[in-house]
Amino acid sequence: MHLDIQYFAVLSATIGCKTESIDVADDATVAAVLDALAEKHAIIDTMRTSLAAAVDTTYVPPQHILHAGDTLSIIPPVSGG
Repeated sequence: MHLDIQYFAVLSATIGCKTESIDVADDATVAAVLDALAEKHAIIDTMRTSLAAAVDTTYVPPQHILHAGDTLSIIPPVSGG
């Protein structure tokens, strides 16, 4: 199944892109996609426990099942001032 991934802040800066497209197994979970992305991008492995995920505009838990055409946003912790 085809997914679009969006990266924000330090993730996009470190990975070198704001978006990428990947193919994953049908009915993959957010956790499974993060596993695959962590193998490809060390920063995701390093920050894994502090990352949030959203599908389209809704935050989702790691066990959320993804569907073809979803846009998965990977969001690092943010702070403001």
